[in-house]
Amino acid sequence: MPTLKEKVLAEWQKDNSILNDYAALCKKLNTTKAGISTCVTRLRKEGKIPIPKENYRRKENPALAKECDEVGMPIDDVGIYWVKTKGMSTMVKPRAINFGELKNDLLEDVKKYAPKYPTLKRPKLKDRSLFVIDPCDPHFGAYSSIEETSEAYNLQIATKRYKDGFEGLLHKSAFYQQEKIVIIGGNDVSHIDNPFRTTTAGTKQDTDGMWFEAFQAAKWANIGIIERAATIADVHFIHCPSNHDYATGFFLAQCLQAWFRNNKNVTFDISPSHRKYIQYGVNLIGATHGDGAKEVDLSNCMTREAKKAWSESIYAYWYLHHRHHKDVKARGGKKAIQLEKDGKAVSVISSGTGATAKDFFHVEYVRSIKPPDSWHHRNSFDGAFQAMEGFIHHPQYGQISRLTHLFES
Repeated sequence: MPTLKEKVLAEWQKDNSILNDYAALCKKLNTTKAGISTCVTRLRKEGKIPIPKENYRRKENPALAKECDEVGMPIDDVGIYWVKTKGMSTMVKPRAINFGELKNDLLEDVKKYAPKYPTLKRPKLKDRSLFVIDPCDPHFGAYSSIEETSEAYNLQIATKRYKDGFEGLLHKSAFYQQEKIVIIGGNDVSHIDNPFRTTTAGTKQDTDGMWFEAFQAAKWANIGIIERAATIADVHFIHCPSNHDYATGFFLAQCLQAWFRNNKNVTFDISPSHRKYIQYGVNLIGATHGDGAKEVDLSNCMTREAKKAWSESIYAYWYLHHRHHKDVKARGGKKAIQLEKDGKAVSVISSGTGATAKDFFHVEYVRSIKPPDSWHHRNSFDGAFQAMEGFIHHPQYGQISRLTHLFES
């Protein structure tokens, strides 16, 4: 059976103009734009599909483009290079990306084409609830080889899991009358933060596809789940800044807000603040990535940063990310009671502790949809359940249900 890359090549050989219409090609091959884009990039690097002459680096560096063509090297693979003439010897670096310009251009483009959504009137519910959906740490653009880690991960798998996990949670939650759906976004939505395949701090990563392909895949995946959730209840999207993609994640959140600017059923909290709060009835819910404030300090953060909501609440919850495995504690000051924790292929749940969210802050690290990559596997940080999770909150009785959509590992 031919691979997707082979199918793309075959279609291009039939009609060279097919790459001008990704939507038609996606429909024909039953795949995503991110999948097509990844295949095209690899085929161009292999020389099977020519690089477009309008490539911006070719325009800026015609002499470099000529030299690359002569030796068969893709110009996009060239980083630093030397120009040596009789009069000078100069090291040339690629023009730095101005992220401010990139963000402004992106938002302007999105605002021009932001679709118009009809305002939906919701029926009155007898038994209301809030559904918190947490597609934690998807790492769009991450790469794992099945030969090395026993589990594959790439843009196509990430996109599929994002959609399947979300649909699975909606199916499991159908019993509850949902007044609002909160989607916790950010949290390493992108694996890298620049064209050099590194995190914000400069740590090199194994990646699938180019940085812009990961951004596009994450964008369309999030647009899809927000649109889907809005068919059930009003949606509130929050953004948690994170360590892998501090800038890119923020740009994506801004892009989503611009996309849904005409949708009155969708609201956003996407400030650069590292901690976000949601008040629902007598619930106070905090969300943060988990790489910043210490766990023991989160209770003080909540009472200080959300004073009014705290004074009106009975139950307190924190949803954290970053660790990629389940870890739930009840915290009161420095005292911590372990309630649940994932080990290697096992989850240990402690019962009979009496540590309710009424008397303690419940701090919960949420599972990730991403399997271990090379670094995690090499260091034996693997074996945890891969899942997308959601939480049902009642306005009077606090968290009343926890829903999990597991992925096979």
